[in-house]
Amino acid sequence: MGNENSSADDTELVTLDYTGRRLEKVSHKDYDKKKVECFNLTNNNIKELPKDLPELKSLILTSNVLKVWPEAITPAIQSYKKLQSLELTANSLRQLPDFISKLPIRKLVLLDNKLRKINIKKSKLQYLDVSHNYFTEIPELPDCMNVFIYDFNICKKLTRSVNLPNIVMLSLVLTGLEKIDDNIVLDKLIKLDLSKNSLKSLPDLSRFSPNLEILIVSDNLLTACPKPPQSIQ
Repeated sequence: MGNENSSADDTELVTLDYTGRRLEKVSHKDYDKKKVECFNLTNNNIKELPKDLPELKSLILTSNVLKVWPEAITPAIQSYKKLQSLELTANSLRQLPDFISKLPIRKLVLLDNKLRKINIKKSKLQYLDVSHNYFTEIPELPDCMNVFIYDFNICKKLTRSVNLPNIVMLSLVLTGLEKIDDNIVLDKLIKLDLSKNSLKSLPDLSRFSPNLEILIVSDNLLTACPKPPQSIQ
């Protein structure tokens, strides 16, 4: 059986941790389907998932050898009506199935795959991590995006075409970034990490990010210390 984090209260939701079991499918005989809130299936070889987990909010499929998406798991994931978070780290994925953008999820982690593009513009995502992939340009993002992590991909220039009206945290570490357009305004941005790039200058931060609290620009080509906005003085 999995590790069920529960108390004496029979109504309490549980986390199932089936990490490293070499599973291809999961039987629902070991647990009450109506009580599962988080399902951790890291380090398996999942090809089939149980349907109808009515309280499931978090699904972790890290390191499941999903080089080609197993279509058999699609109906199951679509049945998780309360799903908020999906983690697909370290799977060598080259393509993200279209149905994922239609899920109710708010958080999607795609770290360490082989993706070059994704279609999530019409999604409800608020948190997206696509670090360590093969992107050569930032994908179109939904207006509701709050946290975007794009480390170890390529983005030579940050322009107004990148839609980030509600971004709170932005990370562009080691992307080859050389230029940020002066006319970009990210007025909700709180944390910005631009480390390990090729920036020689920064835009006027009091205009670019007037509410910024954390700025990381180490390992660039800056010749002068950037003047921070009043929010971090």
